[in-house]
Amino acid sequence: MRAYRVYQNSAMLDIATQAWDYGRTLTISDVNVATGSVPSKSFNFTKTCSGSTLIGGTFWQTTANDTTIFGLSTALFFTLSAYLYQATSDNIYLAAAQDSGAFLIDIMHITGGITRLTDAGTFMEGLALLPSNTSFGEQNLSVETLRSNLVNITLTTNVLCNAANGIINTGGGVGDEALVQGLGALYHTISGPADLITYIGNFLSVQYNTLVTVSTVSNSNIYAGSWIGPPVAQYDPTNQTLALFALVNAAQVSVNSQTNSTTNESGGIAYQHNDVPEIQNPS
Repeated sequence: MRAYRVYQNSAMLDIATQAWDYGRTLTISDVNVATGSVPSKSFNFTKTCSGSTLIGGTFWQTTANDTTIFGLSTALFFTLSAYLYQATSDNIYLAAAQDSGAFLIDIMHITGGITRLTDAGTFMEGLALLPSNTSFGEQNLSVETLRSNLVNITLTTNVLCNAANGIINTGGGVGDEALVQGLGALYHTISGPADLITYIGNFLSVQYNTLVTVSTVSNSNIYAGSWIGPPVAQYDPTNQTLALFALVNAAQVSVNSQTNSTTNESGGIAYQHNDVPEIQNPS
């Protein structure tokens, strides 16, 4: 869908639609909950987990007897649904995104600050695409509120991106491409609130600066896997791709003074500058 947004090639939209159709067969619907089964799976499941419906959860594996539902698989289906809704205005995709979003909020507790960065970043990317007044979950949270809540809680409480130097570090200095992609999608898409946009821009700028100053030798265009250095001489496609996500999303950021703690009426957000619930055999 990213390619379709750039090139507007209908063949790319067709591929995305086919992928969504397949993902739909692995995503729990209201009908599936009513019957306690999914046609693509060989087992039955309970209708709720910890009192919340399983509608919207996406299975991680296609194997008929694999019972695992992951936050990432659900977030990926959520974001694909959001892209397709943006491209087609078909409400079937909006409804699917709302179901997936509700699952991520009510079951996976994605706004709780202990979610994998990849899951949070993927969810952010989808949130950037949907109308601000779209709502999710048992608390009926709006997209606008979720954007602020998720960015704030992820960047200030998740130990992988709240180091004193402000650099994402998932281990060994390695960054996270989904998080910078999600933050970049928000920064370049939404119109407000202004303090949220400034906060995201400053955070992305930190990632950009560390890449071009300590993760590479000047003019080499070869980037280390570790965003805190040291630089490397050997080209590695994985490292390059990881760096590319941060460089592209931060390249056009307008840097402003660092946002301090604030409170706003939409969600009591305190912008400042600091794993992991997943369901296996849900019950």
